Amino acid sequence: MKLHMKKVLILLLIPICISCKVSDSVIEEYVRIDVYSYENDGAKKMGGMPEFKASHALKKYSRRFEYLLINASSIFQPENRNRIIEIFNLYTNKKEIKRHYLQEFIQDQKLNTYFEATLAPFENPALENKEIYTTKEVMDVASKFFYCDLVTPDTLVQAHVCIGLNGVKEAVWEKDYMLLAAFCYEAIFTDFENQPSKVWEKFVAKKEEAGKKYLSEITSLDQYLLDVRHEIFEQMKNDQILKNVLLDYYDANKTNLAFRMIEHTND
Repeated sequence: MKLHMKKVLILLLIPICISCKVSDSVIEEYVRIDVYSYENDGAKKMGGMPEFKASHALKKYSRRFEYLLINASSIFQPENRNRIIEIFNLYTNKKEIKRHYLQEFIQDQKLNTYFEATLAPFENPALENKEIYTTKEVMDVASKFFYCDLVTPDTLVQAHVCIGLNGVKEAVWEKDYMLLAAFCYEAIFTDFENQPSKVWEKFVAKKEEAGKKYLSEITSLDQYLLDVRHEIFEQMKNDQILKNVLLDYYDANKTNLAFRMIEHTND
């Protein structure tokens, strides 16, 4: 009788242990949630964003991971934005907000896949990269970060180079360029740390040239903005200064990237 009871107890414990299994997600180790307070029309509110842990040894490469957090995560897709609002409406304690907000990223399988692929070369530098991109592909993706997003009534074109507001989201590609876009973002913003940044100076000059080029042909502000935007994409896609920055950054980091870059040929 006692032996039978022991067997039953063991069987009951098995599903409990399985349900308590630690998550396989790598997100919790590398990501934290920054929750902050702000005022909107006199009302105090809270906001929050995911960020790469500052204490981690890979902080130097945080931009590529933060790009994934913003662009590859499900919660930041337009159709899921209400989920963030729900979290901040349901919980008023910062600790609870951080826990539930972080859980959204931990449970995001697609995001975890990109994170694991990005981490793999750091864990094993000898890992053979099967993903290959040509310099033409690299330049095409990089050019989409130089984004003209607004035109004022006096035809002044506003532009951004940004982690979230860019032309990458609007681009239609057959291949998945998420990891390549994360690399381009990191390389471009690393160059922006230089004073002056040659890439930024070239971007500003190209925007002014494009604005003048299409101003004489303007039919509407909306069309004018589109013309300037696409002109900038085309100009930056073929810019040698930008290409040199990307190639140099690739050469300096090829052992910690999840892809290989090769020179484009016309063949």
